Amino acid sequence: MVKAPLIFAVMYCTLAFTYPTLSFGQENGVGQTKGEVDAQSDLVMQVVALYESGKLDEAEHLALKTLDAPGDLGRPELSELYVILAFCAIASDDEENSRRHFVSALKYNPNLKPDPIGWSPKVRQVFERARTEWIQITELAALSEVSLEAEFCRRASYNSLILPGSGQITKGHVLSGWIQGVVFWGGLATAIYANSEVPGLRDKYRAALYPDDIKSSYKSYQIMSRLAIISTSVTISFYGYSAFDALTRKPEADVMARGVQGK
Repeated sequence: MVKAPLIFAVMYCTLAFTYPTLSFGQENGVGQTKGEVDAQSDLVMQVVALYESGKLDEAEHLALKTLDAPGDLGRPELSELYVILAFCAIASDDEENSRRHFVSALKYNPNLKPDPIGWSPKVRQVFERARTEWIQITELAALSEVSLEAEFCRRASYNSLILPGSGQITKGHVLSGWIQGVVFWGGLATAIYANSEVPGLRDKYRAALYPDDIKSSYKSYQIMSRLAIISTSVTISFYGYSAFDALTRKPEADVMARGVQGK
């Protein structure tokens, strides 16, 4: 029985490494040379120049071609390309496509605002409809993120109900998870050992005949009884706390992001 805590510690280490958790993939990007980036920026300038010179079809074609392979273009450049596409669509009386392009532009530049001088009333009107739609989209995305986080937390709590501490590890709080797991399994091992020893020590105390034996056996019985009560209480408390903590503790941002991508 003395080896029980060591056995449970080994058991916990084994389970913690083999217990199924989320599997996340990694995305690898391919970098570009400075020349390639400059060439893409030049394409954006060409699109603007074509639009300003009235060559709308050519501007639209080059913008779409650039967006098909944007490479390392920044968010401002991507937003500008979609704005040009929206202008081209308006020029063709295609308000639906113009609104759609404005929504895409707002995706890359949420602070985009209409130019009260350079944009016609018709363009500003379409843009305002697009901005209203964009606000609705972002609000729904925020609600969806909250729902995903709630589901993630529930799964983490379920993990800790099965294996205390594993929910915290799932959420990226590795040190906290290990501490809780070690405390729980150490407490459980101690509780099992102490509770198994109490009956024998009690019988030994009751069977003692001499004062010294009675005093010694009673002391051993009292110590083991208290140890059994304390270790059992700690084990039960940490079991409940681990599940509650896994449910309510906010996950690490990178872990949450990878968890959503892995769904």
